Amino acid sequence: MTSIFILLLVTVAGVNLVFAPCTVAAYDVSKIVWVSILVAVMLIVWCVQVLNTNRFCGFSKTKTLNLGLLAYIGIVIISIVFSDDWVVNFVGFYKRQAGFISLIVYISLFIISANFINRRNAQVLISTLVWAALAACIYGLIQTFGLDSLTKVEGRIFSAFGNCVFYSAFLAMAMPCMYYKIFKAETLAWRIAYGFILAVLIINMSNTQVRSGLIAAFVSSVIFFYFSKRIKNVLIASVVGAGVIALGFAILHLQGISLIERIFCYTNYDDRIRIIVALPEVIKNNFFTGVGSGGLRHILVYKPHIIDNTHNVLTQQLISYGVFGFGVYIYLIKCFCCDVWKSYKREHDKLLITTLFAGCVSFFIFLQFNPSHTAITATFCVLSGAIYGIKNNSEYGDILSF
Repeated sequence: MTSIFILLLVTVAGVNLVFAPCTVAAYDVSKIVWVSILVAVMLIVWCVQVLNTNRFCGFSKTKTLNLGLLAYIGIVIISIVFSDDWVVNFVGFYKRQAGFISLIVYISLFIISANFINRRNAQVLISTLVWAALAACIYGLIQTFGLDSLTKVEGRIFSAFGNCVFYSAFLAMAMPCMYYKIFKAETLAWRIAYGFILAVLIINMSNTQVRSGLIAAFVSSVIFFYFSKRIKNVLIASVVGAGVIALGFAILHLQGISLIERIFCYTNYDDRIRIIVALPEVIKNNFFTGVGSGGLRHILVYKPHIIDNTHNVLTQQLISYGVFGFGVYIYLIKCFCCDVWKSYKREHDKLLITTLFAGCVSFFIFLQFNPSHTAITATFCVLSGAIYGIKNNSEYGDILSF
């Protein structure tokens, strides 16, 4: 069935590119709502197909991950029961505060991707990300040169994402896909074309001036080139990449912006220091259940604002769901990495697995500095699910190709 796969592509490309005239703080809310609607539609279509065909493709080949996901869901439910504000923990909260419903949406999207993406249409997914990134970059260049009449841009561009941090993270996830298309291009003309798109992407990433995005892009690029084992291409890419980065710096300099100053400028880490200092006491008082996904805002209140997110996924898991929840989260990461390694060793197109994994790593690096409940989380779910679709030889439906 192609309809669900098409909806997956819409979730990856369409939702990220949809524009809504909202303030920056609430900008991604409409996008997250669209993700939830699309996932609901995919589940309904899947259920209808199961009822008509009596055929259900499950997750039987990844039992360790199944157990981990079930255990994690159970721990989240327990944290909701014992939390001070179960409504917030279940539904979520304004300004990127995830709830139990969001968790189910993301897990559902991951499982759908694992069942409806195989080797052939994983390449279609990569192509979709490349063209979506190009569309976002074109709008980013319009903002760079001050030609955007819809939004007010002050130095740091954000394209259709409403937030430069999320835009940079999306570009970092798309960068390995650009490498893949360059290496897999059948003609020199297409290789040059994809190289040009990569150059535009790097320039846009420089203009976001987001440090976490630059770190994510660097780490994922190292992983991609290391596992691709193409030393000649690595050297060529390094020279070309250095030239493009220099061009990005030149564009910023013409605008009176110094990326070097932005990278090394002082940042107020008072809130994060307070979280680290308070962490032992929070764990001691909530050792088994944690405080829930929305409980932090009731504990760390420092005028004139409330701290509702640690901006680090590991400490957020530890505070929200306790030691057991944190342990299961680490176990899920371990299962994922082991399954990726198994897929890499047996897959003949190792570059495909490397591309998807490098994109996932980009998002994980992003999570070490930023909130996890954003529209681009859906892109991570689809990329990670695609790896399991390839690993399980998913053939549940027709194959698209373009």
